[in-house]
Amino acid sequence: MPILSGVSGNALQSLTAVDSWISTLNSTVSGAARTGYKTSKITFGGGTTRIDKPSQNGQLGIQFAEQALNVGSTNVDYSEGQVVASTEFTHLAINGNESAFFVLTDDATGTFPATARYYLTRDGEFHRDINGRMVSQDGLFLVGRDNVNAVALANPNTANPNDPEAGMATMIDAFNNNTPGLMRVQTTLVTDLQSLKFSKFGATVFEMTNPLLQPTLNSATGTSSAVHITGNALEASNVQLPSSLTELSLAQKIYSALTKVIQIDQQKLDNILNLIR
Repeated sequence: MPILSGVSGNALQSLTAVDSWISTLNSTVSGAARTGYKTSKITFGGGTTRIDKPSQNGQLGIQFAEQALNVGSTNVDYSEGQVVASTEFTHLAINGNESAFFVLTDDATGTFPATARYYLTRDGEFHRDINGRMVSQDGLFLVGRDNVNAVALANPNTANPNDPEAGMATMIDAFNNNTPGLMRVQTTLVTDLQSLKFSKFGATVFEMTNPLLQPTLNSATGTSSAVHITGNALEASNVQLPSSLTELSLAQKIYSALTKVIQIDQQKLDNILNLIR
């Protein structure tokens, strides 16, 4: 098999970039049904340009743009999705600021040792474990914050041990009204959203280092009245399916066209070799 270079090499390099584009679009389309999913977009960069003749003395020069695509960067659109009603009282939705996230931990003891890992999410599809603690579908615990800013696991039984649903309502009101003395859900603001990294739990859960190092919304200082938590609700994905499907169709057509370029260029080389023989 001949080594791909020139036109074929550039087309192959572009194929790799377009393949990444299609992968990103496939993730976006499939993520449309996921709670709190944020759409991803890809930015293309160019390759090497060529100048055969510079422009001078009023004469037009000869220059060629890059003939291959590269993936320049990817970015996540963190704009808020629509808040939809849910029948589960343990389901929560953040609204009012796209930079606000729930804080999760993998520490089941509630003592938060130095080895504990913390995560951020907009996916409020929580449930209660046998101890009444709020847990994500990945088994991560929702972190709570009280009036002295001590970190504890959010437990809907705290406000009313005999009625967890009423306890959850009390906890939500305590957050929205910044009421001291009651358990409240821990949230944090992220100032540089594009620095967030996907975690091993998927694209709706992001890694973070330590929530105490981040500006919190419901602590004694730094309260943001614009951010609220809605109970019996979930934040839907912000994916725009019509535009994503149109873009996916375009990407597939470009992929097919680049494949045809490689086939034609290889056929040309074969014909030249046959002439030489």
